[in-house]
Amino acid sequence: MQAMQAKRATAPSFNAKEVLRRATHLHRQDRIDEAEQLYLEVLAYDPRSVAAMQFLALVRIKQGALASALEYVATAIECSETPEKTLRVCLQTLKELASRFTAKSQHEQALACYNLILAVPGDGSCIHFRCDALVALDRLDEALAGAEQAVLEFPNHGNSHFALGRVQQRFGRWKEAEAAYREALRLTPNSSVHGNLGVVLNSLGHVDEALHHYNKALALGGDEGMARMNKGVALLAVGRFKEGWANYDGRIDSLADLRTYSYPQPYWAGEKIEGGLLVSGEQGIGDQILYASMLQELTQFAPQVIAEVDPRLVSLFARSFPAIKVFGFDTAVPDEMIKAQTRIGSVGQYLRRSFEDFPKRDYFLVADCGRTAELRARLAHDGRRVIGVSWKSKNPTHERAKSAQLTDFAAIFRLPNCRFVDLQYGDTSADRAALQAELGVTLDHLDDIDNKNDIDGLASLISACDAVVSVSNTTVHLAGALGRPTWTFVPFGQARMWYWFVDHSDSPFYGTMQVRRQGLGQSWADLIAGSASEIDRLVR
Repeated sequence: MQAMQAKRATAPSFNAKEVLRRATHLHRQDRIDEAEQLYLEVLAYDPRSVAAMQFLALVRIKQGALASALEYVATAIECSETPEKTLRVCLQTLKELASRFTAKSQHEQALACYNLILAVPGDGSCIHFRCDALVALDRLDEALAGAEQAVLEFPNHGNSHFALGRVQQRFGRWKEAEAAYREALRLTPNSSVHGNLGVVLNSLGHVDEALHHYNKALALGGDEGMARMNKGVALLAVGRFKEGWANYDGRIDSLADLRTYSYPQPYWAGEKIEGGLLVSGEQGIGDQILYASMLQELTQFAPQVIAEVDPRLVSLFARSFPAIKVFGFDTAVPDEMIKAQTRIGSVGQYLRRSFEDFPKRDYFLVADCGRTAELRARLAHDGRRVIGVSWKSKNPTHERAKSAQLTDFAAIFRLPNCRFVDLQYGDTSADRAALQAELGVTLDHLDDIDNKNDIDGLASLISACDAVVSVSNTTVHLAGALGRPTWTFVPFGQARMWYWFVDHSDSPFYGTMQVRRQGLGQSWADLIAGSASEIDRLVR
């Protein structure tokens, strides 16, 4: 082993316990190289130091030297006078380290830990976590193969079936996921299994049964915030707003990217106040636009409403809501302006308690009219109708499920006397080239508008279109808020956001929007083709 190559510490005064203490102190400070040298010195002094081997295993994992890490773990167990206890310590250390890596989205390092844990015969406790790491790395085929192998090796182990259910769920194989979770529930009835089975059942449309499992998950403890949020989402999607909003606040404890409050003022509870009400945007740009539909109504509760949103939305919101002070997240709101504060996703509990509470209107955002007119003149100069197209979502959890291929819009691209414009954010050059090669269709891209960062410019581009067709992403929220005729194509399953509801062909949030939902197993191309004649009638 590498420890044997270190200079042997033979000085009579060498205190292995003290050196280990210093080494672990350096290790906690992430001074890995210095800690490693001290561990090696201890091991040179005492080649059977189990503690030094255990810590060196962690160093090797951090360095990516997995074979060396496994060797240290194996040798520590071999040299230990209490091998079972040492094994438990090694495994627990690896599990804790893997958890920390996962929390930091360092999934490669977490996967390395799980591989070492699962190398111990008979230990299948982390199978589902290993599959989660592979899923996070978008190595879905490996995750599925690993879960299926786990079920063969540990058929009576609930975690094996739970892991299989998680991967099947990610693939959108809802029936298969349900079967796997039910078997996991039979073997290991815990809050995680109940919670995940609830998500699958809700995706399949079995709302009442899903709510039963969410309640079971809450009763058993576990991640209360996630269970409450999922329960809230299920209730909101069927219009049970009062219960839904109350549970939706569980997201505050469960969404890792939810911004924390940075001001000391108290949380607003729906009362009228004398002073400024700060409303903080949350989640993605699309969510901030959706909830901004309630901003103007908040002026009935406070003489001054202050909106804190993504900097890319500031100019658009300032134009659209002249009575509201708009700040970007990158600009501190003066403390003296604030009397109370709330998150924008929490105000629905006071303003949207039934479908009747949604105002009837075509738009609530206003694009730059001069820029819109200039773009309209450029795009419609030859008399063709202009249809804006967007086909991908960049949602970190649901990107795969919510995204279509550009060629899935083929039925719409065949509509006569139409010009098609790229509204998709990100680099779309490869997709547009493939569309041209495969279907002979040109999707115009305006290089002077950055669809990701110039949201005000994108708003004018959308306003210059006669219609917009898109999957569920920021583009449709913007198009709906601007009052453009919009067709939103929504995926089946968990990625169907609650605010598209379960039985509405329109949207109570956006007065000019049509919502079309995938059926179980239905392709994007088939779903989109079903709306081609409607769009044709509109643009003729």
